[in-house]
Amino acid sequence: MLVMVGSVAGCVATPPDRPDDPATAVLRIDRSGGFGPLSARYRVPALVVYGDGSAIVAGQDQGAVFTARRRMLTDGELSGLFEQAARANLFEDNAYGLDVLDAASLSVRIRSTEGTFRTQAGLQSETGGDDRRRIVEFAAAAEQVGTEAGEYAPDRYAVVVLAEAAGREPVRPWPLPVPPEQVPGWPARPCLEIDAAAAGDLLAAARSADHQTSWRAGDRQVSLVIRPLLPDEPGCAALR
Repeated sequence: MLVMVGSVAGCVATPPDRPDDPATAVLRIDRSGGFGPLSARYRVPALVVYGDGSAIVAGQDQGAVFTARRRMLTDGELSGLFEQAARANLFEDNAYGLDVLDAASLSVRIRSTEGTFRTQAGLQSETGGDDRRRIVEFAAAAEQVGTEAGEYAPDRYAVVVLAEAAGREPVRPWPLPVPPEQVPGWPARPCLEIDAAAAGDLLAAARSADHQTSWRAGDRQVSLVIRPLLPDEPGCAALR
């Protein structure tokens, strides 16, 4: 059992009601590392909590495959998250400490029956004071709540073709079941959805690669990553 969210400073507030739909994300925490590879923007979020108390957290990379783990929260833990979110003023849109260009930051998106709210906080800034600190502390505590429930096995994966990778050797053969020009979004923002049942060979190939591996795409060389699609993500469009 992981620790429950601890107390944070701030005014006492009553949280709004939360949705109980198991496919509705009621809390999502994303962390951005500032300067980093393009692939980082497609990683699994640090935490996504759904209305029924199920949750998903980022797992260990397996080569060019991003993975996720499952977690379960009790009703009390989920209620506690909403109470602490209210004390941290998360049921409104805010931004704190984003004055440092390309610095590490976090995003907290929370959904009640009244609407969806997003707060962003820079992690390398001195501005924002106690407001920024409360957001950072809330996110750190929230990411520890719940009980481990095993690997997340998605119904579908998104294969994101990232960028030109010319000059990287060796170059592997194109791994997708359709030619490059048939990948939706080609050539600007290519992304292909694949059912998990049909992804075995592709996953095996990608696990022996990484996000810098070169793959042959016609007369081009590209890199790619594979990302499990989460219950609230309808497809590639959710990652753009």
